[in-house]
Amino acid sequence: MVSGRITQYTAAHTQPFAEVKDMVRQRWLAQRGAEEARKDGIAKLAAWKAAPASAALAAPVLVSRQETQKLPAPVIDAALRADASALPAFAGVDLGTLGYAIVKIGKVVPTMCRLKPLPNRNAASTHSGGRRPRAWLTTTA
Repeated sequence: MVSGRITQYTAAHTQPFAEVKDMVRQRWLAQRGAEEARKDGIAKLAAWKAAPASAALAAPVLVSRQETQKLPAPVIDAALRADASALPAFAGVDLGTLGYAIVKIGKVVPTMCRLKPLPNRNAASTHSGGRRPRAWLTTTA
């Protein structure tokens, strides 16, 4: 059981503009900045798709769903969902107030899977109606 005493009570009220002016200004600037970043990103994306050699990007990094390199999830999703039939491929991602990201896919690397055989099965054990399976394998990432 807990007991307490209210020492000061302030009813809900609308805050004066002077108190919230800075917070409103920061939110407005963030929103406008995100809109401008999106417009600029879309323009650069179109230009880079037309002339891939003109793309000026940071150093390439190898990413996967497990190795995200601390990139935001929407960037990883865009990179892995992009059409890689004609490389280099470009994709744009709107990150809201964080801006706009452009992803360039330079190459696709196959996943490295290590195959391990399961322990030997007893010769008397059967699978699916008396037939033994050809291989018992599992993958670990």
